[in-house]
Amino acid sequence: MLVAAPHRGGERALATVGACTVGIANDPEHREASLAEGNGLVLGFTGTLDNADELERRFPGRDGDGARTTADLLLSAFAELGESLAPLLRGDFACIVGDGRRLSAFRDHIGFETLFERDDPAGVFVATEAKQVLAGAGLPREPDLEIVEAMYFGDIEDSTASPLRGVRRLLAGTLLTAETDSLRRRRYWDPTGLVETARLSVDEAHERFIELLAQAVGRQIRDDAVVALSGGIDSPPIAVFGQPGHLERYGRPLPALSEVYPSFPSADETGYIELVAERLGMPLREYEPGRQRLDRLQYWVGLFDGPWSTVAPEGTAQRCREARALGCRTLLTGHFAEHVAAAGQWHLITHLIWRGRFRTAAARLAAQRAAGAGRRALATQVREALTPRLVQRRQFARAPQLPLPAWLDRNRISARDAAAAKPARKR
Repeated sequence: MLVAAPHRGGERALATVGACTVGIANDPEHREASLAEGNGLVLGFTGTLDNADELERRFPGRDGDGARTTADLLLSAFAELGESLAPLLRGDFACIVGDGRRLSAFRDHIGFETLFERDDPAGVFVATEAKQVLAGAGLPREPDLEIVEAMYFGDIEDSTASPLRGVRRLLAGTLLTAETDSLRRRRYWDPTGLVETARLSVDEAHERFIELLAQAVGRQIRDDAVVALSGGIDSPPIAVFGQPGHLERYGRPLPALSEVYPSFPSADETGYIELVAERLGMPLREYEPGRQRLDRLQYWVGLFDGPWSTVAPEGTAQRCREARALGCRTLLTGHFAEHVAAAGQWHLITHLIWRGRFRTAAARLAAQRAAGAGRRALATQVREALTPRLVQRRQFARAPQLPLPAWLDRNRISARDAAAAKPARKR
């Protein structure tokens, strides 16, 4: 299984307790995985644990232990807390722990790291890549064409499905528990119960947000960090919060790395980027990305074990090469900021109306009107709150579609869009 993913490094380690064997692979120049054994447990960890300092204070090592790896720390914590440890961890990681008869596996609650699994008569196989699972199970590497097609059309129903036949993905925030005669999956993190439970004023919410953003950025500041700085509103705040901490901790400013597009002036953000870097006193390295070619399409499909989403791998690879040229390995970005800022606004008025918060909904609409929103746009938001699901399904199904080639099934796309309709109270 380790040999099946040579890009993860040739430095390998194994440990076995009873029926559980755990292995890790590392690049000697940049170790991301660690392995620990003791107290009848074996634990493998890969990725980054953001709140390691907090856990160190809660689960201190014995005198004479010396420097502990992340796996050592989590082994001590798991011995005391068991599977209830999972919700306490923050970062981007995957973790597997066994006691000889029982195996537990989970990934970070947001899902930045990956885990795949398979249960068959030969045993339970869990790994960070689907190709590793197949190698352990002795299965051929072949695509599940139905799943690949469903991914293409965007109507995949089983979120655990993998484009490689015989493998399932473990979902974010999910704990897998395997024993001799059972295999269970359960959510260990579900934020639903926290939504709208705080009672904060606007000033208090602002203060708490600043506090949490400073904490998140501070946890990522390392000696080898660089900010992927754009001219938008997503990465400059990362730079604002990261620069003072990096300067205080390492005695030098946090560097910035930026993609610029002088060949496309209308889309180029150089002026904004340089303004931010100058204001914060950050050394800036700019580069113009090359064309997003498909020369290495086969390589990327093999690396990712199938199709990927909208991220351009060649562009990401070039960004990482530029960061490495600066001597950096930790890339701080503002990715997902727009999901947080924009995605929550789509059905906000509908949500407020169905929760009986009419005064808040009216205030929100008034603010939009004051900002220049037209009456039709405001009325559409209110009307959506009163639109039955059946009507919305018909609207989605009839929505104009982008020009499509004749070989694509338009009915399937319409059915997919119609299926996205939700009852108004759940929007």
